[in-house]
Amino acid sequence: SISVSSTSTSTYFYYNITNTGNSPLNLVSTNFLPAVHLVNSPNSVMQNTSQAGLNCSIKYYNCALVPTSSYPLIGNGATDNNAPATNTNKFDHIINNLLPGQSVSLYLYYNLTSSC
Repeated sequence: SISVSSTSTSTYFYYNITNTGNSPLNLVSTNFLPAVHLVNSPNSVMQNTSQAGLNCSIKYYNCALVPTSSYPLIGNGATDNNAPATNTNKFDHIINNLLPGQSVSLYLYYNLTSSC
């Protein structure tokens, strides 16, 4: 089982997932975003985790819901700046082997302009 918390401000969306079960988790956290524009500089996203070397990735979907490639997010403090130049309507955070008692969080940085 998992525990999830989230929050948002005028500049970022944040969520945290904790594995509260007894076995490792592999999951895809799919999220739909409101009409905001993910920034590319300095980072589109930043991952934090309590699990050393956690191997995750992110895939963005543009206004037409066409996916990008998957970009790696490995370990604590991992960042990516490959959000689509237009807008991002959806993203998948792919989490691999999150161990019991460990957590992973993701910050998505945006501005309030919408280009869709």
